[in-house]
Amino acid sequence: MKGIKRILAIITLALAVAAFVKGSVAILAPMLLFQGLFIAVLGFEERGERRRKKAAVIFLVSALIILTSVYIL
Repeated sequence: MKGIKRILAIITLALAVAAFVKGSVAILAPMLLFQGLFIAVLGFEERGERRRKKAAVIFLVSALIILTSVYIL
């Protein structure tokens, strides 16, 4: 999980920097998608540590971010 989390975080950061440097909002949708996937991985980690209520909230936030990114596309 740590490897997947790091890869998603680096991709999200790279897309955010690219959007900031270029001033383009077209990059924001993929950035939000990868951010949502990153947060979903965090939810899986919380679920594995027996924190079900916290994991449910994290999954809800992740779903909202992913739906927003799909809507923007």
